[in-house]
Amino acid sequence: MATLLQEAFDKALRLSMTDQDLIGGWMLAEMESEKCWNKLFTNSGNLLS
Repeated sequence: MATLLQEAFDKALRLSMTDQDLIGGWMLAEMESEKCWNKLFTNSGNLLS
């Protein structure tokens, strides 16, 4: 695991379970959003140029 991500997880472990769930949900949503954007850009071809 990358050092910065490990540091973030170490700090998150000190938070309440509710806050950990909020952060976990946010992270998963961001990763899914990034995946969707990457797919849209990949499939757009030269439409944006």
